[in-house]
Amino acid sequence: NATQFGNLECIVALHSAGADVHQKNVSGQSCLVMAIQKENQQIERFLRQNGASLGTEDMDLHTTEDILAWLRELGLLQAMFPVFTHNLRTWEVTAAQLFGAEDPEALAELLHPDLNESWQNAFFRIVQYQSALQRTRALNEELKVAAAAAAAAAAEAEAEAEAAAAAAAEA
Repeated sequence: NATQFGNLECIVALHSAGADVHQKNVSGQSCLVMAIQKENQQIERFLRQNGASLGTEDMDLHTTEDILAWLRELGLLQAMFPVFTHNLRTWEVTAAQLFGAEDPEALAELLHPDLNESWQNAFFRIVQYQSALQRTRALNEELKVAAAAAAAAAAEAEAEAEAAAAAAAEA
C-alpha cells in the first residue's frame, strides 16, 4: 500500500526493516509496476536502486502467446486481461509490433483502444524497459559469440606461430 499511496518514507522504512522489494499485492502487481503506473519516479528509482525489477528479464518474447505470458507475469490489470487476450489474439499482435510502438497511443491501439492515459503511459514505459532488456540481451549474446570467435582466432594464430617457430628451428 505504501507504493500505491506514494509514501516513499514508509517504503524506505519497510525496506530497512527487511521488506522484499519484489513483493506483489493481491492482484499480482509488484511495487515497481505500481510505481511506474502511478508515475512516481522517486519510488521507482528507489526500488530499482534496491534490486527491484520487472521479473521478466529472461523471457523470450516473439509471439502473441509470449506477450500474454509477459503481461500475466507482470500482473497488470487482471480485470482487463481477458480483453487484452482477445484483442492480442484477434489482431495477431507480435512482440515486434508491441515493442515497436512509437508512443503510448500506438501501444494502446494494440492492447485496448479505450485504455486510459495513465495506463497507456505506464505500459509504454514498461514496454520500453523490456525492449531495452531484450536489446541488451541480444547484444550480450553477440558479444559472447564475437569473443569466442576472437579467442578461437587467437588460438589458431598462436598455433600457427608455434608451428612456424618449430619449422624455423628445424631449418
